[in-house]
Formats: sequence, structure tokens, C-alpha cells
Amino acid sequence: EMTEITEMKVAPFDPLAFVGALVLAPLAVTVITAITLIPIAALILGGPVYLIVGTPTLLWMVGRYPPVFSTYALAGVLGMFALLAIAGLFHLARPEQGADELVAIFLWGVVFAPLWAGTFAPFYRRFNRMTRLFPLS
Repeated sequence: EMTEITEMKVAPFDPLAFVGALVLAPLAVTVITAITLIPIAALILGGPVYLIVGTPTLLWMVGRYPPVFSTYALAGVLGMFALLAIAGLFHLARPEQGADELVAIFLWGVVFAPLWAGTFAPFYRRFNRMTRLFPLS
């Protein structure tokens, strides 16, 4: 007996939706979680890392996966672990460079990377004008 494979469709890329979601996601998470100063510090310290690592990761994701929070959150965690692995290799190559302060930043990154990347997904889905032209099944 043959099993039918159903494929989830991905909407065509919308650059305006991408930029809007990329910027708004960490800001929204910061506003919602700003009970302490940690999310504000995370935005200041992690924002550049999010743009450097998150932009190519999320560009890759939008072309392959429907924008769902959990899928994109997983991509955020994996991106953070990849960055941690690269930093670990750098530390092995130059152990005289202290890594203690970076460990704390990476630990917070593992918390905020999935929140920011996951939050990107519904914003991108909502902002993507192409979804109205090509309904997703």
C-alpha cells in the first residue's frame, strides 16, 4: 500500500516582512519579558549577535520551513549552539583569552535565541503579503 506524502507549503519570500519581523521579534520579547533588566541587557548585548547569526539562519529557514514558533525556536537554539562551538574552538586555539565572561552571555543566548527566533515566525507569517496571494494549505 502506498502512503501519500503531504508537503507543507512555504510562502514566497517577502523581504519587507522579513526585515519587519527580524527587528520586531527581539523588541517584542524584550517588552513582554522586561520585568527585570536582564531582557534589556540581552537586547543590547545579544542584538548584534542575533543580527549576525540570526539573519542568515532565519533567511535559510523562511525558504524551507513554514513560519511556526517551535520550528524557528529550535533553529535559534541550534544557531546558538553552533556559535558556542565556534567560540569553544577559538578558546582552544587561544586559551590565554579569557572565556568566562562569554560563557554567561552564551547561557543567556540559549534562553533568548529561541524566544527571538520563535517570535520571528508569527510576525513573519502575519507580515508576509505573499501569503494572501498564495494561500497555504
